[in-house]
Amino acid sequence: MKLILHIGTEKTGTTSIQNFLKLNRIKLEKHGYYIPKSPALPSGNHRWITLIAYDKDRTDDFIQRQNFKDKEDQIDQIHSHKLQFLSECEKIKHTDNTVILSSEHFQSRLQSDIEIQRLRSFLDEIFSEITIVIYIRDPLKTAVSALSTAIKMGATYNHLPPPSHKSFNKIFDHATTIEKWKRCFPKSNIIIRRFDKNLLAGNNVVIDFCKYTMPDLDTKRFDILKPLNETLSLTGLALLRKMNLLLPRFIDNQPNQLRSGMPRWINSKTNDGTKFLPCIEEFEDYRDYFHVSCESIRSEYFPNEKILFPPQETFSKKKIILSDQEIPAECYEKLILSLWKQTKKHKLLAAE
Repeated sequence: MKLILHIGTEKTGTTSIQNFLKLNRIKLEKHGYYIPKSPALPSGNHRWITLIAYDKDRTDDFIQRQNFKDKEDQIDQIHSHKLQFLSECEKIKHTDNTVILSSEHFQSRLQSDIEIQRLRSFLDEIFSEITIVIYIRDPLKTAVSALSTAIKMGATYNHLPPPSHKSFNKIFDHATTIEKWKRCFPKSNIIIRRFDKNLLAGNNVVIDFCKYTMPDLDTKRFDILKPLNETLSLTGLALLRKMNLLLPRFIDNQPNQLRSGMPRWINSKTNDGTKFLPCIEEFEDYRDYFHVSCESIRSEYFPNEKILFPPQETFSKKKIILSDQEIPAECYEKLILSLWKQTKKHKLLAAE
């Protein structure tokens, strides 16, 4: 049985790919591609598979959000997802189906060779052939997008982190990522694609993914959702950062329930056209810091290209500091009006 393992990276349209796989699961199976349900989140992200490869004493934000009763409950639930996945694979092992697993967290969370090799050992027991698919993106553009995501997740960054920042660096150093996965999956084929609209087949990451993993598929016969633009505006970033200082994501290692829905709500009320842009100095810092990494990939995998990624073209006049950003009065008025309407609606419903 064959496996296509889509490992990310983050901020390269993984949600769109996962939505496509989830939405077209039944149709894809008829064409010989099986999308497992047991290790998937509601979004379609096969997040639970990464936990199978974790060191036993390891924890992260995903584990914290599960509200496990204790360590034993955590181990039991991870094992349960593992058994369910094995059961799914057992049912189709005599078919010609190719299994597809997709999670950007394969790349961003499995950082040590030991954990990646643990994943490989587990998958090698099930699959005779594994193809790894990885999308890479310009480090600076990824950083800007990752900043928005981080603040939606509760971070309080006041500006774009430097390229050496630990959390960001592990996602953007593509040469190290590729070398690591080649080293840990020495028998696997690796497909490397660049995430840039002008470089994707059909200018769409879903069409591109299908072309290079399921070439016999006619994507015109499948449902492809339009990508949702959930990137926060500059106003939204500044306001949500302030809220994060007041309402942290976790309290006593437990998810803060008061934050539920807050990032999306603020995003919907602050979509004023403002945009976070790096300044020229930040562009140069990221370009210089990742030059060796990007150049090594270009020379090995894209030798006919002059550069690996199209460069940033638009810049801020100066470095953006979020705490210095003024929140327009109209924004606060819109938020207050929304809260008032919501409060009145709840009171009217309660009175009925």
